Amino acid sequence: MKKIITALDNSEINQALADNYEIVCKDISYKEGILEQIEQNKKVDIVIFDERLDGEIELNSLIKKIKEKIKKIEIIIITENKKEIVENTKRYKRIKIYEAKKIKIKKLINLINEVEEKKEDKKEVKKEQLNFVDNKNIIIFSGARGVGKTITSMIFSILTKKENILIEINEEENYDIKIILNNKRNKIDFYSENNLNKIKSIINKKENKNIIIDLGNQTKDEVKESILKNSKKIIILLEPNIIGIKNCKKIINKYLEKYKIEKNNIYLLINKKNQNSIDKKIIKNIFRDFKILEEIKYNYKYDKYMNNEFRNIKISMSKKEKEKFNHIIKGNF
Repeated sequence: MKKIITALDNSEINQALADNYEIVCKDISYKEGILEQIEQNKKVDIVIFDERLDGEIELNSLIKKIKEKIKKIEIIIITENKKEIVENTKRYKRIKIYEAKKIKIKKLINLINEVEEKKEDKKEVKKEQLNFVDNKNIIIFSGARGVGKTITSMIFSILTKKENILIEINEEENYDIKIILNNKRNKIDFYSENNLNKIKSIINKKENKNIIIDLGNQTKDEVKESILKNSKKIIILLEPNIIGIKNCKKIINKYLEKYKIEKNNIYLLINKKNQNSIDKKIIKNIFRDFKILEEIKYNYKYDKYMNNEFRNIKISMSKKEKEKFNHIIKGNF
């Protein structure tokens, strides 16, 4: 049963809701009291409050503070001015507006039930989305921000002899490959996308091709989980320094514990190596449960390739660089 906080200054409605839901406290009569109760009850699912309540805190500040304390909480706001409230709260997710001078208990219960049904529907959709790919060679490049996964995934999409498609998955404002390759000179079959159904459609249309995915850090959880669980290999890039190792551990733990990814699907690629980097033997010992594919040196020329014509990278790479990348390609693509 979902836990609910009410701040309606109406003990009668509070009691009526208690017959159907778990109400975690007595009805609150002032806005600041909502934050006090949330501080004591961190597992609350829904907050219902009347924006006409007394209190010095402004509506936007109240919602922001509620969301900071419990990110995925559902909020139902009672108001007489729905249009104004909708305009002021449109930046926030999981908010419902109930316009009424007088609250009707049946309508309020219907709103609560709509919230519940929506959550259940999302769970069902999520289950259906898993295992959406059959017999596809999906290889993911992942890693902390700034580790070089975008440029690395692009290099592999060029160097592999098989036909490839390159998919960048991230929030739209963080599309990097699209910026680099958005010109006619680069003949790479690439897509920038964050919608799981569209990603599924792209993959299923591209038969007999490697699917190389640059998995961005801002990717939505449900998309990330589905993509990770359907990949052949997950290559996590790590920088060979203390922070890089810490970030890599954090990502691995999340993949294993939250997404339940099998250990043998995870591989590591040491990237941006320089003369001051931690020795490969030490890193191998730290990540002894995972295979380290290769160690790639930092190349300052990559910035030049990103700023100009990226396809020239294949021509300009040194023989040793190509050997490193080809060594990885031989066993994985």
